[in-house]
Order: sequence, then structure tokens, then C-alpha cells
Amino acid sequence: MIETMHHLTRARYILVTLLAGMACTLSMAQYGDFGLPVQPADTASVDDIIYYGEINDMSGGYQVNDTVFNFTLYDFDGNAVELYQELAGDKPVILVSGSVSCIRFRDVFNPEEQSQDLWSARNFLFDHQDDFNWIFVYGVEAHPTDGNCPSNCPPLVFNDTTVVQPTVYGQRRWAMHDWLESPDHDFPFTMYADNPDNSVYNHFFQRPFGMIVLNCDGTVGIRADWVNGYFSQVGNAAELLDFGQTYLSCSIDWQPEEEENDNGGTDENDETDDGGDGGTDDETDDDE
Repeated sequence: MIETMHHLTRARYILVTLLAGMACTLSMAQYGDFGLPVQPADTASVDDIIYYGEINDMSGGYQVNDTVFNFTLYDFDGNAVELYQELAGDKPVILVSGSVSCIRFRDVFNPEEQSQDLWSARNFLFDHQDDFNWIFVYGVEAHPTDGNCPSNCPPLVFNDTTVVQPTVYGQRRWAMHDWLESPDHDFPFTMYADNPDNSVYNHFFQRPFGMIVLNCDGTVGIRADWVNGYFSQVGNAAELLDFGQTYLSCSIDWQPEEEENDNGGTDENDETDDGGDGGTDDETDDDE
């Protein structure tokens, strides 16, 4: 009798786990938006960093076949980039996270560093700068000299740079500016600061120097824990080039739902589409 009850309890546990996983999968397959209509003020408070997993666990964020949310981010001067608009272009969009306190990110763009993994990543990025739509996101600091490290990053501090884990948006924006102006690094790309809620870093990456390659419909085609680690593996550069050569362009037919006004209608248009699921497949694949 006790053994039977044990099996029933275990069966219920498995069922609950499966249902929870299905709910998570369905939510990840929907379109949505992390965007802000204007660049945040420098005084806007930055959210505390969340738990990203154990040390050296870089498995978080969107996985292959997940459908990503839209976002709007801003460069130092306030120029916006909107992800879904970029996905409608002719080139595959590649998202990369970085920060000045991430030594691997910095060293890829340091011409003096010549280790094989850094050299491989640097060469591909520079040789194929115009073949892909590279969007670099300045997110959570990996190893700040003041403030908490992300839970999955070793608590190391590098004395060659001084940067805080930002408490206001202006600290992140100016840290990004100082990186772009660094005389010791060659960084020929535009970079955009994550918004004060850290939404892009928290959902897309959860790792300091990660990469996501997107299909035009917003699904993840390729994912890498580390950019330098990805390009150091035999065959990965060819895989990414093949992805670009077989890429088919399209556009996402989705708009956020309008909020109702006091009269029961919407503030702009009365028509909304399918409620945010975008007609995408409900299933995701967590395998890389």
C-alpha cells in the first residue's frame, strides 16, 4: 500500500512538472515587447540583478527554437534599434552581449591578445562585419569593481578598469561610452545599452558574452554560451556562414494589443490581431 501511494505521488509530481514545462514552453513561443518609446533618463533606476544560476552556468536565456520578444534599445546618443524591424531586413540578426568588465569580451577586441579563441572570434567578426546584422547589447556588468557580480560569474575584480554595477541608467550609458572610446580596443560596431529593467540581458542572455542568431520570424537559430568559445570550435564558423547563405527574409506580422481607454475602446486603433501568439509554433526545443 505504501509503495502504491509512493508511485501515485511520484506520478502526480511528474504530471505537474510536465504541465509546468508546457506552460513555460507556450509562454516562450509568444510574441511580445520589452521596448520603451523613448530613451530612459540617466536618473532612471536600474533594477537589481536577478539569479542567473550557479557559477559558470551559462545555459540561461532564450534557447534554440524559442521565439524572442521584441525590444527597443538606445545607443549613447539616443538612436533607437527595434528588433522586429531589424528582423525584416535582408541579413540575419546576431545579438551579442558585452560589458567593459567582461575580460573575454574586451580581449576579443584587443589587437594585442592573440590566443586562438580570441583570434578566431575577432577574425570572423571583422571579416563578416557586413554579412550579418550585428547588434551588440551592453548589459549587466560581469565583474564590477563596485556592486554585485552576476551569480554565474566568478566574483573576480580586474583592476585595469573601474566600473560599477549600475544603479541608474546613466552609469550604464556612460560605461558603454567609455568602452566605445577606449584607445586600447578596436570595436567597429554600434552598441546599445540595455534598459533599466535589464529585460534584454535577463531574457536573451543571462551570460556576459553570449550570442543569439535569429531567423526572420524571431526564432532562435543558433545559440552560444560564449562568443569566443563558439568560434574556437571547428565547424562553427562554417555553420554560421551556411546559416547566412541560406537565410530567407520575412517580416513579423504582429502588433502589441492596444490598452482600453475610459470609453471602452482603444487609444489608437480598435483592431488588434491574434492576441500576441503571432501564429507561431507552440513547441520549443531546449537543445543547442
